[in-house]
Amino acid sequence: MRIPKGQDHESSHSIRLVEFFLFFLVCICLFVTYFIYNSIYVDHINNNSTRFISNILPLPAGTANNDLFFYKDVFALDLLAQKEFEQEDHFSYAIEAVVKQKLLDQLIDELNLEFKFLAPDEINTSEYEAYGWNEKMYKKYLLEPLQQSEILQSAVLDCSNCQLDVRMEMEHVASLLDMGIGFSDLAKQYSEVASSQFGGDVGFVKLDDIDEELKSIWDFEIGEMSDVIELSDRFVIAKVYDVTEVGSEREQIGLQIIVMYKNGLSEVLSDRKELAEVKIF
Repeated sequence: MRIPKGQDHESSHSIRLVEFFLFFLVCICLFVTYFIYNSIYVDHINNNSTRFISNILPLPAGTANNDLFFYKDVFALDLLAQKEFEQEDHFSYAIEAVVKQKLLDQLIDELNLEFKFLAPDEINTSEYEAYGWNEKMYKKYLLEPLQQSEILQSAVLDCSNCQLDVRMEMEHVASLLDMGIGFSDLAKQYSEVASSQFGGDVGFVKLDDIDEELKSIWDFEIGEMSDVIELSDRFVIAKVYDVTEVGSEREQIGLQIIVMYKNGLSEVLSDRKELAEVKIF
């Protein structure tokens, strides 16, 4: 069947238009790809254009323990870093802040904590507008991490894995005491409280002056030492070196202690950061 010349011409014209449109589209995609790669991934330019692109496209900036983080968050925190660290490498500070947030999220998941952000009743706009933020960004990048840190600060004290290195160090001290090394010498070397300079001697104390977790030492004989005792924020080894009595009643005990404080959130995050597998794209 013969196709009329007019129809053949119209068909060819339509094909050429489609080809031109596809070619134009490919050129735009190549240009946008080049712009994204050069401006964002190479030069880390943080301006209205790159922030707009990072807001509409999930552009990965890197991973922390195989957990992706995105340029949208990096650029938002870079706005803050530009104000706080104007003469320094603010982009690196922004990357650090995003990685820290990822580590906070991962720690919350690991400890099976339930976190629900409690928004304040009123927020002064001047607190975030100086950074080029809106209220939503202020809540996400500042208020939420602060509330997470408050929850984690107490949670890490009860986390056995978070305190493993301190516990092992204290058990090492206990083994040295068992070997016969003097309590005073070890207190001076290891104890983290002011009494360490006095060989751990805190003087004479009454029963009411002793922490609830340590009250079992009240009945110790002179020269008797405790095992490692865990308190809410520290580990303690205690030794009774003297006793005063009134009649048949024990009035005071002379006490020496070796104290090591538990890791706080900053120490836990610092250790995790050193061990974390962080990749920047």
